Amino acid sequence: MSRNPLILTIILVWTILFSGCVVQKKSIKVDPAAIAVKPKVKSTAAAPGPLIQTGRYSAITATATEAQINPLRVIIAVTIPREVYTVRQAIKYLLRRSGYRLTESKPQAAAVAGLFSLPLPQVHRQLGPMPLDDALGTLAGPAFALQTDPLHRTVGYALAESYRKPDYRVEVAHE
Repeated sequence: MSRNPLILTIILVWTILFSGCVVQKKSIKVDPAAIAVKPKVKSTAAAPGPLIQTGRYSAITATATEAQINPLRVIIAVTIPREVYTVRQAIKYLLRRSGYRLTESKPQAAAVAGLFSLPLPQVHRQLGPMPLDDALGTLAGPAFALQTDPLHRTVGYALAESYRKPDYRVEVAHE
């Protein structure tokens, strides 16, 4: 009687070990009409470049990033220094390494000139993380629209459409 539990245990272990090795095959029938085929849609995005293996399990696509294609879309997180006092100086500070410059050649509208001469609000000294063009729009506020010229790599501002009313007057304080 003392051997019966040992024999039962051995038989149980053998059964467990070898029952896991049995493979059962199931055939699945697929109706070809049931598989949906997606139509090809012409994409506006650039075609992906060649795939470059960078490690055993990793690869990258050799294409330019959005920020490399459009430098105003680079993500920035910046603290504007205390030496920057006006909105104009802050805009120039943000554009410093972007390759873009502030449009200065044509005469600015009185409202834009007034914006540029305003003191930089304290809340605008810490910006980001956000795209550079969003930061430039934040400095100007909702009354001004950011205008970009990628050909000449310049940025400027114009009064937003909702503020272009005949009875709307902007007074510029001269110091």
